[in-house]
Formats: sequence, C-alpha cells, structure tokens
Amino acid sequence: MSQRSPLTDSEAWRVVGRLEGDQTQAEVAQAIGVSQSVISRIWNHFLETGGAGRRPGQGRRRATTPN
Repeated sequence: MSQRSPLTDSEAWRVVGRLEGDQTQAEVAQAIGVSQSVISRIWNHFLETGGAGRRPGQGRRRATTPN
C-alpha cells in the first residue's frame, strides 16, 4: 500500500457520514482507499469531540528561535 497524505476535513466528514449511514469501517476504508485504522481514528475523534477534522492548534508546535 502506498503512502497517502492525511484526509482533508471534508473527506473526514464524508467518513463520518458513511459510518452514520450504517456502513462498516471496513467498507468505508475500502471505498476511500485507506486502512481501517484511519477510519477508526476519525470515528473515535468524532465521538470524543463532535468534530471530524483537525482543529487549529492541533499537532506539533513549531520550533521557535530565541531573539
């Protein structure tokens, strides 16, 4: 399997919509072309926060240099 960049927010919302429409994680993963673990992470994030995509400020902080 080739590497792919992270799903966009709109793709993540499509994942949530498919799961809410009673598709299994495996079915959604196959349709979108990612692993089931990616779908699971998006779904768990949605259940915990109510959001499907990344929010501003998430992720690694940028290194800053002292002035």
